[in-house]
Amino acid sequence: MLRNRTWRIWAGSAQNSRSRVVRQVAVIGLILLAALVSFACAATSENENESAVGTITDKAPSAQSNSPSGPGTIWVANNNTNDVNVIDESTLEVIARIDVGNVPHNVTVGQKYAYVPNSLDNTVTLIDLSTYEVVATIDVGLAPHDVAVVPDETLAFSSNMGGNSVTVIDVEARESTREIAVGSAPAHARASADGSMIFVANPGSGNVTIIDIASMQATRTLPAGAGAHNVMPLSDPTQLMVSLSKENGVVQIDLISGNKVSFAETGPAPHNFYLAPDGSSAFIANTGSTTVVPVSTDTWTARESFDVGADAHGIALSYNGEIGFVSNRGSGTVSIINIDDGSVIKVLEVGSGPDGMWWGPPPPDTLAPYVSSSASRLEESVQNTAQGSERSDDANDN
Repeated sequence: MLRNRTWRIWAGSAQNSRSRVVRQVAVIGLILLAALVSFACAATSENENESAVGTITDKAPSAQSNSPSGPGTIWVANNNTNDVNVIDESTLEVIARIDVGNVPHNVTVGQKYAYVPNSLDNTVTLIDLSTYEVVATIDVGLAPHDVAVVPDETLAFSSNMGGNSVTVIDVEARESTREIAVGSAPAHARASADGSMIFVANPGSGNVTIIDIASMQATRTLPAGAGAHNVMPLSDPTQLMVSLSKENGVVQIDLISGNKVSFAETGPAPHNFYLAPDGSSAFIANTGSTTVVPVSTDTWTARESFDVGADAHGIALSYNGEIGFVSNRGSGTVSIINIDDGSVIKVLEVGSGPDGMWWGPPPPDTLAPYVSSSASRLEESVQNTAQGSERSDDANDN
């Protein structure tokens, strides 16, 4: 009996020992598996970061640039009069007015076309730069706010503020092909300089969505800050600038890490900004005031602000970066300023509610002489007076 009991105790102890060994081996296996999974995730994250950044060079032209080599034109969208005005950079005069859709917020100008999102019509207007004629009106998503265009102008991307989406446009076919979900209330969108990515600022969710053009998928979402309104890749293509309208400043985001690197306070409600041709500075229009603030993209510090006009909203620079053009939505004007000291050179009357602006190539040689709306009204008044006098003379003769 004793031997049997001893055997059972020994057998039970051996079985328990084997169970402990099995459990220990299992635990070690789980630790090794977790380490492998962690390593794989880190590698995947690194690959995603590399993919999101694309092919990086030390310095690349900004996506804002369409390679100006001499004086061109400045375009401004007027969202109350449903048109765009074109300003000749050489004469500092308005040379054209082009009717578009209802409530155009912005205008993006390439080498072939100007692209105007019409927020009330849910369309994008294409304007042929060789004739200044509207050649297409393309249906997009709900309440389009801006259009990003890839450098070769084969594709355009409409950010739809009311639809939380981006519509992809085949420019040659002049039709939309798909919609891509992004963040909340997307405002401005920009293409990377190499045409591999689209960056979308989402003020409703305070972040930036990155769209990979090869896969047509939203691949990353980066935190930016409250009221992330406008976005632009800098001359260093691994860095983004984003205006934060609810934080009264602009933030620098590193695309490699996805982290916010620097912040510069600019003034109340910064919306639009424009980069200097050499990429060394950005000029931010503060919609909540009458000011424009230069910010160094090297030190990320703001200089003294320029007072330009009521409700400074859109901004663009001349081809050489010496002259600034600021749309004053509250007064229906564009202030033309010396970019060094902010002194106002001239104030032009444009349409009502001038908004987004962009630099464009020189006007076509065949452009008809421009007659301003005020001149048109004066001419109409003169004609009506003349016709009234003729009728009066006829009545007297009879």
